[in-house]
Amino acid sequence: MNLLSKVERIERKWALHNATRSQFLIAILRNKLCFTKEYDSRKVNSIYFDDSNLNSLYENINGNTLKAKYRVRWYGNSKKIVNPQFEIKMKKGILSKKRVFRLDNKFDRISDESLKYLTTEVNNILKLKKNINPVLSTHYERDYFISSNKKIRCTLDDNLESIQLGYLKNYLIKKKFFRLVLEMKYNSEYDEYVRKNLKNLSDSRLSKNSKYLLSAIDDKFITN
Repeated sequence: MNLLSKVERIERKWALHNATRSQFLIAILRNKLCFTKEYDSRKVNSIYFDDSNLNSLYENINGNTLKAKYRVRWYGNSKKIVNPQFEIKMKKGILSKKRVFRLDNKFDRISDESLKYLTTEVNNILKLKKNINPVLSTHYERDYFISSNKKIRCTLDDNLESIQLGYLKNYLIKKKFFRLVLEMKYNSEYDEYVRKNLKNLSDSRLSKNSKYLLSAIDDKFITN
């Protein structure tokens, strides 16, 4: 395992209700930040890890200022794990720090064997007092945009699905979620500039959320 990168930036994320993908694509492209498509769309896959008390999840629910999230991520086919990386995401307010580690690609699909291997690798990196284990996976399509000044990145996620990986796991059952997730990412020096130019986006009905929280609540890990 190798440390690939260490990133610090502001991230603003919302779950979007009562808006279609095409409507919001138009709003993004017409926004004062002048977004244009940056990369081709692709599928994003993540396996989220948590301890037996779901502390990471409850940090999100309770609105803790300091939050930690642990996930293994890969891109492309959700049924074939390719070039996985382990991400440790720490948040303080809206400021996010992320450390990314490359993992060996010993298994090519989500299975008991691959989850056992990934769990060992993740806990070897973290060395926490409590081991963490896979809770659920998420899979969605992501569009990538960048502002005209190249300083603000925007992603729009659609067709979110999740698979429960706890004691009731069934790798063949996927749960679908009919909402979009919008995220803005940029250095802290541009925060005022971004907020001033988000008018036609923030007028839409947005609710702050994370895909881990969204999937866990709807999969009844917790009561809402």
